Amino acid sequence: METHRDKSPFRILIADDDHDDIVIVREVLSALGDLIQLDHVVDGQSLIDLLLMRKNQREIPIPDLIFLDLNMPRKSGLETLRELKGDKELCEIPVTVLSTASDRRQIGEVYALGANCYITKPAHYNDWLIIMRGLLQFFSRKNIPLTA
Repeated sequence: METHRDKSPFRILIADDDHDDIVIVREVLSALGDLIQLDHVVDGQSLIDLLLMRKNQREIPIPDLIFLDLNMPRKSGLETLRELKGDKELCEIPVTVLSTASDRRQIGEVYALGANCYITKPAHYNDWLIIMRGLLQFFSRKNIPLTA
């Protein structure tokens, strides 16, 4: 099992066009530990472009986890998820959908496309903290020490 002795960060890539959500996710992850690296893109197409570049260059690591919003410009979260899970290498990256929507049909579609988790975005900071801590503990194979 990989440990965190090498001090390599747990890399998260978030695709979300809502600036306020990015700010709160960044604050919460900072509160949880200093071995978490967050990269951000504003739409699904940018996410795909960045991942394909990293996949082809190999010296820039791909993320350990993706947070994906559903309602974004250029390429929706559903289209992005479909493309990610259709790629033989990128399909291995765990994807957590973070959305304001709680429509059961849409949630079912997200899981059918291969998402690992669906979270309705919380309204309060403490709820974000609880959710992010749980996601990191569940998805991290690096045993990151969480501080908050």
